[in-house]
Amino acid sequence: MERGYLYGFALLQIFTSLYPAIAERSSTFANGDALTRLEFLPLMVTSIYCAIGVIWAFLKLSVLYLREMF
Repeated sequence: MERGYLYGFALLQIFTSLYPAIAERSSTFANGDALTRLEFLPLMVTSIYCAIGVIWAFLKLSVLYLREMF
Protein backbone atom coordinates (compact mmCIF):
# COMPACT_ATOMS: atom_id res chain seq x y z
CA MET A 1 0.00 0.00 0.00
CA GLU A 2 2.85 2.37 0.78
CA ARG A 3 4.48 1.67 -2.56
CA GLY A 4 1.24 2.59 -4.34
CA TYR A 5 1.12 5.82 -2.38
CA LEU A 6 4.65 6.66 -3.48
CA TYR A 7 3.81 5.89 -7.12
CA GLY A 8 0.84 8.21 -6.73
CA PHE A 9 3.25 11.10 -6.32
CA ALA A 10 4.15 10.72 -9.99
CA LEU A 11 0.50 11.14 -10.93
CA LEU A 12 0.23 14.08 -8.57
CA GLN A 13 3.23 15.72 -10.19
CA ILE A 14 1.73 15.22 -13.64
CA PHE A 15 -1.56 16.74 -12.51
CA THR A 16 0.03 19.77 -10.86
CA SER A 17 2.24 20.34 -13.90
CA LEU A 18 -0.50 20.03 -16.49
CA TYR A 19 -3.33 21.78 -14.65
CA PRO A 20 -2.28 25.36 -15.53
CA ALA A 21 -2.13 24.47 -19.23
CA ILE A 22 -5.51 22.75 -19.08
CA ALA A 23 -7.06 25.69 -17.23
CA GLU A 24 -5.60 28.16 -19.73
CA ARG A 25 -6.83 26.17 -22.71
CA SER A 26 -10.33 25.78 -21.27
CA SER A 27 -10.63 29.51 -20.63
CA THR A 28 -10.74 30.08 -24.39
CA PHE A 29 -13.90 27.98 -24.67
CA ALA A 30 -17.45 29.12 -23.83
CA ASN A 31 -17.86 28.46 -20.08
CA GLY A 32 -14.17 27.96 -19.29
CA ASP A 33 -14.15 30.32 -16.34
CA ALA A 34 -14.72 27.47 -13.90
CA LEU A 35 -11.18 26.07 -14.15
CA THR A 36 -9.46 29.44 -14.01
CA ARG A 37 -11.30 30.26 -10.77
CA LEU A 38 -9.79 27.12 -9.23
CA GLU A 39 -6.21 28.34 -9.38
CA PHE A 40 -5.36 26.82 -5.99
CA LEU A 41 -6.68 23.36 -6.90
CA PRO A 42 -3.20 21.83 -7.45
CA LEU A 43 -2.06 23.09 -4.04
CA MET A 44 -5.19 21.74 -2.37
CA VAL A 45 -4.84 18.33 -4.02
CA THR A 46 -1.18 18.16 -3.00
CA SER A 47 -2.03 19.10 0.60
CA ILE A 48 -4.78 16.51 0.86
CA TYR A 49 -2.61 13.80 -0.70
CA CYS A 50 0.25 14.51 1.70
CA ALA A 51 -2.13 14.70 4.68
CA ILE A 52 -3.43 11.23 3.85
CA GLY A 53 0.16 9.95 3.87
CA VAL A 54 0.95 11.61 7.20
CA ILE A 55 -2.20 10.21 8.82
CA TRP A 56 -1.46 6.73 7.43
CA ALA A 57 2.11 6.86 8.77
CA PHE A 58 0.90 8.05 12.18
CA LEU A 59 -1.66 5.26 12.43
CA LYS A 60 0.80 2.60 11.28
CA LEU A 61 3.48 3.74 13.73
CA SER A 62 0.89 3.91 16.52
CA VAL A 63 -0.14 0.33 15.89
CA LEU A 64 3.50 -0.80 15.85
CA TYR A 65 4.19 1.07 19.08
CA LEU A 66 1.13 -0.31 20.87
CA ARG A 67 1.90 -3.87 19.75
CA GLU A 68 5.42 -3.60 21.09
CA MET A 69 4.20 -2.08 24.32
CA PHE A 70 1.71 -4.84 25.17
